[in-house]
Amino acid sequence: MRHLPLPHTQPFDLYRLTHVYDYILQQSLFLRRAALEEIGWVREDLHFAMDWDLLIRLGQRWPLHDEPAYFGCLREHGEAKTLSGVGKRVAEITRMLREHTGQKWPPSVL
Repeated sequence: MRHLPLPHTQPFDLYRLTHVYDYILQQSLFLRRAALEEIGWVREDLHFAMDWDLLIRLGQRWPLHDEPAYFGCLREHGEAKTLSGVGKRVAEITRMLREHTGQKWPPSVL
């Protein structure tokens, strides 16, 4: 098992988040409870893409701001759902992005 610091990513870009890839490191995300109460909490029907969906919904309502400092750490191991989900993960991401983009094949899943 490795512990990796999460590097600074990039300034917020809703189009990139919705159409290209999930570049926001949710392990270092801070948000207000009032924001969740307004847009809705994490979707319980999602297992792999719930954070990506939440970030898109937040970004559709408000601009998100990044802080270029280390606030989190990532553990990578074979049983992690990101690494073990493969086909189910891709199918769920595709379904979620279809809902946000209206595209049958969103660019980020091609």
